[in-house]
Amino acid sequence: MNKIIERFSQGTFKINLTYFCIFLMCADGYLLFNRISGIRNEYINGLYYIQDDFSNNKYEETLIGSNDHRGLFELINETNDKSSINTLNLYTGICLSKLGHYIEGINHLKCVNVSGDFLKAKINVLIGDCYTDLSEYDKAIESFLISLKLAEKSDEMASNIVYKIVLIYEEKGMYDKALKLLKKTIRKSKSKGYSNSLLIDEKKKIQILMKKI
Repeated sequence: MNKIIERFSQGTFKINLTYFCIFLMCADGYLLFNRISGIRNEYINGLYYIQDDFSNNKYEETLIGSNDHRGLFELINETNDKSSINTLNLYTGICLSKLGHYIEGINHLKCVNVSGDFLKAKINVLIGDCYTDLSEYDKAIESFLISLKLAEKSDEMASNIVYKIVLIYEEKGMYDKALKLLKKTIRKSKSKGYSNSLLIDEKKKIQILMKKI
């Protein structure tokens, strides 16, 4: 279990959650700043501090607030704007999962309704990571497979998701399934002209798994 979590966080497989959240906010059109009913200057300042805390991995302060600002829990309860609640739920879900409250984090992440396959895939990856940390591997794989289908147009993201699934199969001793998924991914990668570096990584992983069977 610890081996899986450690390897998830290595190299190209680490998701930069801060940039993802910033991207989502921009894509939704300044949701936190311009769409909250009755927005006030001090409210804007509070949101600024929340983003600052989040960027600095101060997840508890982001959730409950501090002397400088209110937290996500309070903001979610205050606003009726659906788009803003959507983004606040994303922040809240990530913060909770970072603090080890995976079930609560999953509940908030499942409330996030985004448009576009790429963002939907990202959300399901976050949910899958939470289930992995809970050792609920079947649910994790289910989330990752949803993400994989949504991420077909992104070769790097699809490869990262496959790697997450393969690590779980490997942890469970399901080497045949891991090999089958990798070989299928390589065939698809070649047909779509994916980068050679991704193909090399996948072929190396196959060689490692072959030695375990």
